[in-house]
Amino acid sequence: MYRAGQQMQLLDPKTLKLYKEAQKTEGLCLMVQGSDGTVQGEYTDVRVHQMFPLTRPNELITICDKDDNELGVIANLAELEGESLAVLSEELELNYFIPKIRKILEIKEEFGVIRWRVETDKGPRSFEVRSRHDIRSLGGGRFIVRDMDGNRYDISNMSALDAESRSLLELEV
Repeated sequence: MYRAGQQMQLLDPKTLKLYKEAQKTEGLCLMVQGSDGTVQGEYTDVRVHQMFPLTRPNELITICDKDDNELGVIANLAELEGESLAVLSEELELNYFIPKIRKILEIKEEFGVIRWRVETDKGPRSFEVRSRHDIRSLGGGRFIVRDMDGNRYDISNMSALDAESRSLLELEV
């Protein structure tokens, strides 16, 4: 977290190479090159975090070393070269797995727990929600549903859902 007056260290995507090396680490490796092509730093087990995962998933990506010290921030993923972009995108997909709900089949409350059966872009899912407070509106018809295990599901646009799904969701929000 940034404190008042603290500057964000932006990284130049042209100087970064992200890659996986299974023999050295389970996570990502990062090589930072100087303008003359010399290696300025190499890190293993780097972690990546989206500063705004729901609203700006391809911008402001924080890179931290294995001790969780911030190395810097990539302003925009699109500025990375092909292989680094592919590796980083894959890592973010693993870290921020958020299925998109395409259809709500059933929402049923039993014993104080709300059970959902849905179809997502990742296949059918069933999960439980503690209360209606776990359904968060992001505005513009977008909702994030958090289940009892902490998993999140995205309803990108309520009006794009079929009529039955919309009516089930309207009863919950």
